[in-house]
Amino acid sequence: YIRKSQSNERKLTAYTREAEIHGSASENDSPERMLIKTEQSEMIQGAIDRLPPKQREVVTLYYMQHLKYREIAEILECSEGTVASRLNQALKNLKRKLSKYYL
Repeated sequence: YIRKSQSNERKLTAYTREAEIHGSASENDSPERMLIKTEQSEMIQGAIDRLPPKQREVVTLYYMQHLKYREIAEILECSEGTVASRLNQALKNLKRKLSKYYL
């Protein structure tokens, strides 16, 4: 379970980094494109904000603070398996919440 979750995390991390590189506003973006990127960021942040607190904190520590499972487990005083489980559930919740916008 942990290996599968970590594999999914690597894929999502790669996707997230790719989106950050290509999704960040640049001087060449049209005003419409900049607005779309801003709205997408707000939708994603809103979905993260609506996660249950334990899932939200794991998402924040992993994706925004770039901490490893071990570091998150130490901070939250739980096992790495619990971190993986919470992150996996959070990603499922985010996918469900955002799927109507990104079909």
